Amino acid sequence: MRKRSSWKGVAVYVLLLALMFGTVNFASVTTTEAAGDSYTVSGTKIMKNGTEFILNGTNVNGPQWCWGSNTVNDANLIVNKWKFNSIRVNTHILAKGCDFQPTLQQIVDTYTPLGAVVMIEAHEDARIGNYYTSTTSPTLTELKNYWINLANQFKNNSNVWFNIANEPGDWNLDAQWKTMHKTVIEAIRGTGATNIIVVDGGTFGQDCGYSQAGNVVDGDSAVISWGQEVKSYDTTGNTIFSVHNYGCWDWSESKLTDYVNRVHAKNLALVFGEWGAQTGGEHQTAAQNTVNVSQAKKVGKMVWHWDGGDAFDLTNTGGGWGGDINRTDGTKPTNLTWLGSKVWDANRYTGSVAAKLSGTLYGTTPAFNGTDTFHKAMDGNTGTFFDYANSDGGYVGLDLGASVTKQITKVRLYPRSGMAYRMDGGKIQGSNTSSTSGFTDLGTVSSAQNAVWHEVTVTNTTKYRYVRYLSPSGSHCNVAELEFWGK
Repeated sequence: MRKRSSWKGVAVYVLLLALMFGTVNFASVTTTEAAGDSYTVSGTKIMKNGTEFILNGTNVNGPQWCWGSNTVNDANLIVNKWKFNSIRVNTHILAKGCDFQPTLQQIVDTYTPLGAVVMIEAHEDARIGNYYTSTTSPTLTELKNYWINLANQFKNNSNVWFNIANEPGDWNLDAQWKTMHKTVIEAIRGTGATNIIVVDGGTFGQDCGYSQAGNVVDGDSAVISWGQEVKSYDTTGNTIFSVHNYGCWDWSESKLTDYVNRVHAKNLALVFGEWGAQTGGEHQTAAQNTVNVSQAKKVGKMVWHWDGGDAFDLTNTGGGWGGDINRTDGTKPTNLTWLGSKVWDANRYTGSVAAKLSGTLYGTTPAFNGTDTFHKAMDGNTGTFFDYANSDGGYVGLDLGASVTKQITKVRLYPRSGMAYRMDGGKIQGSNTSSTSGFTDLGTVSSAQNAVWHEVTVTNTTKYRYVRYLSPSGSHCNVAELEFWGK
């Protein structure tokens, strides 16, 4: 992600005073070893002490990072309150004049005793969308030496992972992606370090090239095209790949699922190294897709950003900083943003909570023009929509199947372009009688907005076979996408 260069003035001022007068208690630098954890890569899986491990992490401030929150001081909030099991430490190789952040050693010595993974990443703004070469600043040699030093420093601590270069390469696939990573991977392994190495995909980390609405073609993906070759440079096999889920993934969930399936088919392990949604609603589709696919495919993810940078806020107070939650007793805070709420819930996902439901689609006919049928409401494409011929009485729903009933926990709706108001007043309903009768109201759509997903939370605990969206009068049942979730 392209990052802002300014910091939060008040927070930084307070932190600088604390550093000057010795009121910040950094963890002492005593060891580079963790408490016996061993992380390895086995095919598509990351293993911790022989058991599959799924990242649930956040990006945080590191050395020379010019945002205000102090990663060491926030450890209890990050690990124990939010339940993150990993952090991705954003660092600069070159000095940025932001010397108030803790050192990597202090961060590692704080987090690894808590059992957290510390993924260190080189995040030079000038190299985003580019590569490190002999003539760039920093040079490829400087990048290599940076990682040699860190590999020597942390090679006895398996909880420390090395994310070589943030968001390399532009829209065009370039063999420099291979050669740059080959140079650094071989240098790291030359130190004897066996720590997990993380390689970002091409296209500013999104690894999609020019593939937009449709599935990513092989020639647009560095990971699919060259991932196996890059992994072969690692004599230990402990290399995984990372994709950043923003604009390229603001399409259908099936696109991201297809990408993950094809990476896994190459026997490569994958994580989502950055994901999130801005407070204005940008990238909400990509963020929701990330959560859904992460849970379905067991792919780890690391949200952007704990500090609330670039308007990727976790809370709606305190400048978006994740540490500004208004509850620390374990119950869900009430001042979370849309993104913060998603992260809070996802960090507590156990595999037994609600999932997106499937069944036989049904709805009213005919369509207004004969083609925009009720099937368009569940085709995975937010660019299509259901348009019922009659202005009133339209509905679309799912028959979950004979002897199948589910408790509906939420319903997600995406509006027809420019016509979100046509969903306001729509009803979510359930029935155990038939697809046309016996329905009970479960919730109502209100305050829907254009170009973003809208959710209706259902508190009724009754299980139903038939579920549907009943449109308000005058709306022609206009809805672009509809998802029923339950358990």
